[in-house]
Amino acid sequence: MQSLTVTYLQPTNGSRLEDEPLRNVSVQQVDSVAAVDHGTDCVLLAVHDDWSASVEELRRRAPNLPIVVVGEADPEVGALASRLGVEYAPREAFEDREETLTERVHEIVDGEAARVDRNEQALRDLHALSTGHGEFEEKLERILEVGREYLDLDIGFATSIDTGERRLEMLAVAGDAAFDAGDVFPLEEAYCKATVRGNGLLAITDATDRWRDDPAYDSDLRCYLGGTLSIDGETYGTVCFGGAEPRDVSFTESERTFVELLTDRASYELERERREAELQAARDEFETVLERIDDGFFALDTAWGITYVNDGGYEVLNEAAAENYSKSDLSGRNLWEAVPDALGTAFEEHYRRAMETQQPESFEAYYEPLDAHLGVEAYPSEEGLSVFFRDVSEERRRERALNDLHSTTRELMSATNRTEIAEIISGAAGDILDLSFNAVRLYDDKTDRLIPTALSEKATEEMETLPTYAPGEGLSGTAFQRQQTLDTEEHDRSIPDSYGPIRAAVAIPIGRHGTLSIGTENPDGIGDVARSLANILAANAETAFDRTERETQLEQYRAVHESVRESVFVIDADGDLRLMTDPLAETLGVDPDALIGRSVEEFLTATGYETGELLLADLHRTDRAESRSYETTLLTVDGEELPVEIELSQYPGDEFLGSVGVVRDRSELEAERARFENLFEQSPDAITDATLTDDGPIIRDVNRSFEQTFGVEKAEAVGQSTNDLIVPEDDRPEAERLDGLDPEALTEPIEVSRQTPNGLRTFLFRGVYYGRAAEGPRAFGIYTDISDRKADQRRIEMLNRVLRHNLRNTIGVVQGYLDLLRDGADGETLEYIDSASDAAEQIAAITENVRDIERTFDADRSDIDYQAIDLMSVLDEAIERANTENTEATFRTDVDGVTVYDDDLLQKAIAELVENAALHAGDAPIVTVRASADDEAVTIRIEDDGPGIPERERQVVSGEQGITQLDHSRGLGLWLAHYVVESLDGSLSFDDDHDGAAVVLELPRPED
Repeated sequence: MQSLTVTYLQPTNGSRLEDEPLRNVSVQQVDSVAAVDHGTDCVLLAVHDDWSASVEELRRRAPNLPIVVVGEADPEVGALASRLGVEYAPREAFEDREETLTERVHEIVDGEAARVDRNEQALRDLHALSTGHGEFEEKLERILEVGREYLDLDIGFATSIDTGERRLEMLAVAGDAAFDAGDVFPLEEAYCKATVRGNGLLAITDATDRWRDDPAYDSDLRCYLGGTLSIDGETYGTVCFGGAEPRDVSFTESERTFVELLTDRASYELERERREAELQAARDEFETVLERIDDGFFALDTAWGITYVNDGGYEVLNEAAAENYSKSDLSGRNLWEAVPDALGTAFEEHYRRAMETQQPESFEAYYEPLDAHLGVEAYPSEEGLSVFFRDVSEERRRERALNDLHSTTRELMSATNRTEIAEIISGAAGDILDLSFNAVRLYDDKTDRLIPTALSEKATEEMETLPTYAPGEGLSGTAFQRQQTLDTEEHDRSIPDSYGPIRAAVAIPIGRHGTLSIGTENPDGIGDVARSLANILAANAETAFDRTERETQLEQYRAVHESVRESVFVIDADGDLRLMTDPLAETLGVDPDALIGRSVEEFLTATGYETGELLLADLHRTDRAESRSYETTLLTVDGEELPVEIELSQYPGDEFLGSVGVVRDRSELEAERARFENLFEQSPDAITDATLTDDGPIIRDVNRSFEQTFGVEKAEAVGQSTNDLIVPEDDRPEAERLDGLDPEALTEPIEVSRQTPNGLRTFLFRGVYYGRAAEGPRAFGIYTDISDRKADQRRIEMLNRVLRHNLRNTIGVVQGYLDLLRDGADGETLEYIDSASDAAEQIAAITENVRDIERTFDADRSDIDYQAIDLMSVLDEAIERANTENTEATFRTDVDGVTVYDDDLLQKAIAELVENAALHAGDAPIVTVRASADDEAVTIRIEDDGPGIPERERQVVSGEQGITQLDHSRGLGLWLAHYVVESLDGSLSFDDDHDGAAVVLELPRPED
């Protein structure tokens, strides 16, 4: 047994060294962690109050130093020591046993050394995995074997997991397992399901503790340590290790960390395997693409060696090379040695610049040895240069011809007649397309023949006089009839002797206007490029013929519209303006002549233009003379937006060559519609827009108040019958009776009951008819909720009746008692009794005034057929009554010949106003009543010379001031007068310019 150095850590409150039986061991005794020598083999730590903190500090200072906790036996100390990962050796553990503490220390020290050796070997194995070579499956098996040996477990395995299918597949297996790579299992039968669910390590020391009822327990693994295998952060599978027997101790932190390292390594190898597979697939696909493309391609290394060439590239390089090479022989050769003629050319210049700057080069160059124009794209990289090229000689010739044809198109569009267009076509076919044999035939609808109109010089010199053809006759007639290009070779047609030296011919239709015939002396026929360009020429010619025809029609149409004062425009099939009337031009703020040829799109919104295109396409599909209308916005040159309606119709002619648009201003309609929509939505009343049908009013729309009042969303209400939606079952007969009435007669409000979320409510219903559609009449239904108003009215009527009744009875009793008191009273007592009696009479008068005011509310009194009465007779009674209240008052009248309605309430109102003036204008007031009349109204002024009616009281009566305990009329006379006059469609006002009080009544004049 080797000699050991042990440090005994004994704080002041710990056990003593002599209590611990150590033999043949060198012991150093210290009282703090800081005093522990790093060269010691082991630390004995005496149990004390804070011994666990000492363990943690020792672990920080020397992570691999063995620690043994000693002292009296204590289960709690033992449990904590186990959790901290240190040895617990209480003195009682060595009683009656052959083992000694010294032997235990030797065993722990030797075990720690073995553990360190094991970890070092594991790290060496891990390093070997990182630097080793081999296939992915081989590396994965080595990873599993290293992990299995390190953990001393029976098996290791790696899986891929399909969480959607809930299954796993074995990728690799190490050890004596009951399964092999490639085997597939349900995910529920494996501990791996918990591993991927936790997305980390899953450690199971003893599966019998909590996994006995899990299907994974049947795998016969009783301990398990597994991690999540991932690719690009996404879970792919697991790397797992397990044994058939439970472990005595938990997996250590070192073991967990090592498995995490193995899992990371396996994930890395898996990602690399996938990347290499993807890269190889990309390489294979790239080479396949390179072989399939029409372009030539070759790749060079940095020394200008050819590393790859596709078939197209080989054909060109080999033709340009100094000698003939096979494709395989060409690969590996230096480009400049194989093709020495390329030195000093633009090709060498661009290739070298691309390699030097590492920037792509794109260029075209003529290569004289091949007599070809080549278009080249050169892409440099650190590995060399990739070159794509193709022969663009034919394209350049075609481009030149197209440019010349473009100039010809301008000539065609400037031509003014059919013959001029035919001559331009023939000249272009000869000069630009090098088709020296050509002829243009134009169709004559009068003779139903194709007439030769323009011929090339060579055709005139070397061919006999060309015949005319009927549609379907000869090559030209057949091409015209079928409206397709025909040639003699494809359609097995012989060349007539009259064609002279021509050996092949092609006939191209020029729409419904004629044909272009071209011929060649070459028996192989006319090339594809020449045919293609000739077709383009024919198409441009057709457009020119169409234009001249349209111009002729437009001139006729312009003459018709010169006197039209409507907003009209004409556009061609391309949407370009051909005509605009002055009214429309004035609206847009433009010169109509300056617009010709400009697109109508300039004056429409994007949506308006697209909608117009769709409608024109629809018109194009119909053979009938129809029109299409839509609403849109017109844009003026000043940026103003005008709401309009545009009606589109086909332009007159045999074909759809354009269209005519009639523009109508919708500004006033839009403003009215906006006002109505705002009124409809903002109205506090519930409103429906409905079609009146045999099934009842079918709702087309409702406003927000309807949704809130009846608790029905608009989407739910639309399409339903109002009767089914809100009419109570008991009221259905009445509702159906209303449905049967003439909708135009629904003018008077009707009181109805309707169902709401808060129960039955009472509404004032008004029907407003506004039009008729195919489905039936349409009308608005307006519902004004008067439930609260009616309830308030009933309560007020009840309270008014009860109050007046009780007041009258009570006043009667009071007057009775006052009369009894008056019989035996005298002096001052009698004065008090008279004052009380007067107050009682005033209260009685107030109740009568309240009753009279209530009568003004009962009905619309303006419709009563009143008789006329002389105003003076009314004033006589009023003055007599007022004089009894104030005998000092003076009364003056100026009402001769004026009559008023013979209405008792009006008479009371006038009497109240006269009496108020006599009572409130001072001790001896002068009260003046004047009246005048015109054809429609009677004006009555009641004036006094008193202080006037207080401003606040006048505001209360007129409604400008609310009624409060401080602001109210002192009597009901003014109120009665106000409501009586109002009930007769009159008005009551105050004259502020008069020094005293002046009340002015405006009343309708009674009929004589």
